Amino acid sequence: MAGSSKSKKPSKIPEDIDAIRSDVASFASSLGLSSSLPSSSSGFNDSDFLKTGPLKPKPNKPHKQNNQKTNNTNENNEKIKPSKGFDQPKPNPKYTQKPKFQNFNPNERNKNTQKPKDQALNTNEKFKPKPPVLAVDDSDKQRGFDKFKNLPKLPLMKASGLGVWYVDAAELEARVVGEGKRVEARNVLQWKSVVEKKRELGERLMAQYAKDYEASRGQSGDIKMLAATQRSGTAADKVSAFAVMVGDNPIANLRSLDALLGMVTSKVGKRHALTGFDTLKELFISSLLPDRKLKSLLQRPVDTLPETKDGYSLLLFWYWEDCLKQRYERFVVGLEEASRDLLPALKNKALKTIYVLLKSKSEQERRLLSALVNKLGDPENKAASNADYHLANLLSDHPNMKVRQSCVVASNSLPYI
Repeated sequence: MAGSSKSKKPSKIPEDIDAIRSDVASFASSLGLSSSLPSSSSGFNDSDFLKTGPLKPKPNKPHKQNNQKTNNTNENNEKIKPSKGFDQPKPNPKYTQKPKFQNFNPNERNKNTQKPKDQALNTNEKFKPKPPVLAVDDSDKQRGFDKFKNLPKLPLMKASGLGVWYVDAAELEARVVGEGKRVEARNVLQWKSVVEKKRELGERLMAQYAKDYEASRGQSGDIKMLAATQRSGTAADKVSAFAVMVGDNPIANLRSLDALLGMVTSKVGKRHALTGFDTLKELFISSLLPDRKLKSLLQRPVDTLPETKDGYSLLLFWYWEDCLKQRYERFVVGLEEASRDLLPALKNKALKTIYVLLKSKSEQERRLLSALVNKLGDPENKAASNADYHLANLLSDHPNMKVRQSCVVASNSLPYI
């Protein structure tokens, strides 16, 4: 009996396995799985669910750092071949440098792109603020003296003995070259080259004359006080000091005249222009302009001057007259710009100054008359009325100017006909 029971137990094991397989197969078939084994009645193969290989995982080897690998070798010391495709390339030192411009600030970019030589120049160069309006730069005067420092002095008239410059010049001209001497030049280019040489000589004579003035007249207490006022003083005091210096000796104090012209010709403020017009008007009418039109060096017979004291002195007078003609033209340009200004006070001041200059002197007469006639069409009624009033007074003072005024009005009205 015992032997028969033992023999039946092994026969039940296959039946249980087959029952389990059938149950699994039916469950798998409900899930939509199929089997390729012909022995399975349900068409299910459980090999898909069986795990192959060892059950225990292999222990992982310690990871080696990249800096320990050399010569492009892997763990098995096999040389790695460079792969083509989308693998990341090796970094090229040519393209791994830091960017030249790390920010987008244009100022910083300009600093980085600047050459070392330019940087050295900029570091040594100090910022120089603009000088004030009524300021005389002594460095310009020193450069003018240094330019002719090594040249010998020429025989010249004394700076302390100057009276009215155009009276002294007329007397000296009559004594040296005679009255009514005109220029006789056939070749214009050759004549211009001669005049340029005489102009350089006249600049040298003026620098020598100014130095002589500082050594003689400039040592007096009054002139020293005026020079100190020019450097450090209020605007009104500076204007008065410059005017007195120009009136004392205009040839030696040309820089003072330039400082006054800077008040009306540069864009420094209309407050200075209102003061400058009155001062310059009095200077030009009272002491600077003669009762004739000024002449330039091209209109003077400079080739006939002897190399004597009187010849050099007369050349200095002619050179000064040429410089004065240029300065007065700048003053007239400043008046024209002021007559077109939007400020009524400055416009009326310019119109009145133009009228007084036309009434007193003949220099730049046509230009001043044209500026006054143009104001008849000013959009502001008061300015046009003032221009009409000044023209009427000008005709009553100078009846002979009626023909010139008519010509100017006709020439200005032609573009609108």
